[in-house]
Amino acid sequence: MENTLVVKNMDGQDIRINVIDIIEDTELNKEYICYTIEDMEDVYISLIENETEDSYSLGAITEEEKAVIEQVLAQRGE
Repeated sequence: MENTLVVKNMDGQDIRINVIDIIEDTELNKEYICYTIEDMEDVYISLIENETEDSYSLGAITEEEKAVIEQVLAQRGE
């Protein structure tokens, strides 16, 4: 079962994303969200930033972070 969220892109338009997983790095105190965008097959990974009670922002990740998260997803069988 996929979790679907409606989020605003950088242009302020609503887009629907399908959340694959949220991965927490307890050592660095960071959370990453892995998702696809509606009607697209590519998997995206973003850093969850500025989390408040009712909203959050997504930030860019480094190539090193991306490689680690992709490895975790592969181990989980996603």
